[in-house]
Amino acid sequence: MVTKKIKKLGILSVLAFPMTVFAAPRTVGDLLNSIVSITDVVVPILITAALAAFLIGLVQTLFSAGDTKKYAEGGKIMTYGIISLFVVVAIWGIMAVAHQTIFGIEGEAKVDSGMIESIYSNI
Repeated sequence: MVTKKIKKLGILSVLAFPMTVFAAPRTVGDLLNSIVSITDVVVPILITAALAAFLIGLVQTLFSAGDTKKYAEGGKIMTYGIISLFVVVAIWGIMAVAHQTIFGIEGEAKVDSGMIESIYSNI
């Protein structure tokens, strides 16, 4: 039973290997562009999740109806929601500042290899 699973996993990994090789970034600019593309998708999802956690904690606190345990639990969820929202937005802001100061890019970041070479030549 286990050997069949290992064989299937081995065949699947051999078949999937060319896809991972061809998907690999060829330059540093391609790597940075793929990282930026991933963060452009992930950050709004994380902000939505943190905001949802805060609102769930708020609703739980408001509808605790005198139950101190539920009230404290709702307050804890609200606190974690606010902290996570702050951390995600702070990291997002730091990344935006890095894009503007290091690469001189505003808005959606697309990095080409000429930018990378000019940064390394100035060091």
